[in-house]
Amino acid sequence: MLTPQELLQIVDTMQPLLDELNGWITSDIISRLMARLGRGEGFLLTGTDEWQMEVYQSAGGHYDVLQKKIQDFTKKSEAEVKAIFEDAGIRAWEADNAFYVSKGLESISLVQSERMVRILTDTYQRTNGEIRNFTRTTAAASQQRFIQVLDDAHFKVITGAQGYTQAVLDAVQEVSSTQTKVQYPSGHTDTIETAVLRAVRTGVAQASGNMSIQGMVEHEWDLIRVSAHLGARYGDGGENPGNHFWWQGKLYSRTGQSTKYPDFVKSTGYGTGEGLCGWNCRHSFGPGDEDYNPYSDFDTEENKKAYDLSQKQRAMERRIRHQKTKLLGLRQAMDSAQDATLQTALQNEYDNEAVKLGRYNAQYNRFCEANDLKRLSDRISVAKWTRSEAGRAAQSAKAYYQKWVKEIGASDAAPKTLADYYQNKYNDTWEHQLLMGYNKAVQSGDISPLVGFQHYIETAQKANAELIGLTTKNGYTVEAYTTHFIDRVIGQVSTPHKGKRLAVPIENVLDCLRNPKEISNTYERMLVRSGNKFADQRIRFFGEDCVVTFSIRENSIIQVNPNRKG
Repeated sequence: MLTPQELLQIVDTMQPLLDELNGWITSDIISRLMARLGRGEGFLLTGTDEWQMEVYQSAGGHYDVLQKKIQDFTKKSEAEVKAIFEDAGIRAWEADNAFYVSKGLESISLVQSERMVRILTDTYQRTNGEIRNFTRTTAAASQQRFIQVLDDAHFKVITGAQGYTQAVLDAVQEVSSTQTKVQYPSGHTDTIETAVLRAVRTGVAQASGNMSIQGMVEHEWDLIRVSAHLGARYGDGGENPGNHFWWQGKLYSRTGQSTKYPDFVKSTGYGTGEGLCGWNCRHSFGPGDEDYNPYSDFDTEENKKAYDLSQKQRAMERRIRHQKTKLLGLRQAMDSAQDATLQTALQNEYDNEAVKLGRYNAQYNRFCEANDLKRLSDRISVAKWTRSEAGRAAQSAKAYYQKWVKEIGASDAAPKTLADYYQNKYNDTWEHQLLMGYNKAVQSGDISPLVGFQHYIETAQKANAELIGLTTKNGYTVEAYTTHFIDRVIGQVSTPHKGKRLAVPIENVLDCLRNPKEISNTYERMLVRSGNKFADQRIRFFGEDCVVTFSIRENSIIQVNPNRKG
């Protein structure tokens, strides 16, 4: 029996090979793509027949070299898969054999059992055959993808549907953002990474399982102990093979003849894709007895939480790897571009994506820290992502951040470093909420960037001091305000100008809430927050100089406008 941790880590040595293949395919496509697209718009405006001939020549070259690359990958992967199966087989059999010896039964080494060796060899060969079968479709799929991307860019430019620079940017983004696909005989497609890792992990689980069954047959042992781990998938929550949490850690009858323990295959779905030792299953099994159960009895909610957290962590890790691959592709395209305008556009896109990578890394680190999860560096690494590349991305992210705060007029008070910005964002600080509100106001034109973020903060501080805790004329207590309210206090102009919103001093707001000339009836506004609809009850205070909108539900000032009645 293999432990859940062994089954989780057993395929880790395949990841570098897959990263290398994925990286090479992306690199080759971008290199050939930029040779056709990166020289300027004039090189795209050729006759359709001439364009198609050049595209097919480039696609044919990609297909030929990729076939050789896949052959090289297959040789390396077959050797690695063999080593994985041998290691797994030895570990699984040693664990089972130790159990039999503890029961006074005969010890048999793995190499002495012809049937055991055959089971291991057959499953290993079947797994390698499966990998060979679906990687055969990779070269043709990649070639078609290359042709499609080039043709799409060409069509957009010659028809005027899109400018040259944007068309090339989209093409580079598509290539660097999409992993190589493989197609199963059923027609289903998966990324090559998903397909290979699933095939190897499932093959190893099936090999160790079949070896355990054979060992129990040879030793005439009926009781089976299934392994257990925190974070087991729970399917629909019912008592069926898809709910791994339900059947894990228990004893079963191999033959189905026991009156005390349930039938092994019927209960666990062993031999099916959704059940024990099926798709990506981390459970295993071996001979067991009533005297000893090494697996904890996990609480349902505890298990569900652990499973959901592990799924979120894996998704974050995939997103980081995907982002690094995208940056490598953008950097290669940027270095290959001969058109100056295109180079600048690619650099801007690279900077933008580098900021995203920094955000994803920060979110991942904080998620692991907050949930007491181990940060797995090997799961967020990709081939060719060197220290130099990481430094380049980090520098671009910093430059992009500094450019952004300067453009919106926030250099005077925004966090000085990107790391501090992410810290504020993660903790959802008051300062971060103000910065986001200020940015939104500047982008929408509600206030000018010349106002400066420092003045925005000072205005909010004044609102805190003079408005929070205030009791309105009709007895409501002001507990909060929106950043949109601060936008309206600052306004677009301080003196009347046609078409511009006049600023409203906080003193006027204060007087309006305390001494309104009129208070409206309560009315409702339907709002959506975090995907949920709700009715927000509101009232308006009409003062001498302004009108204030107030949320009764949240005791918050929503906005203020100069009073056109006054």
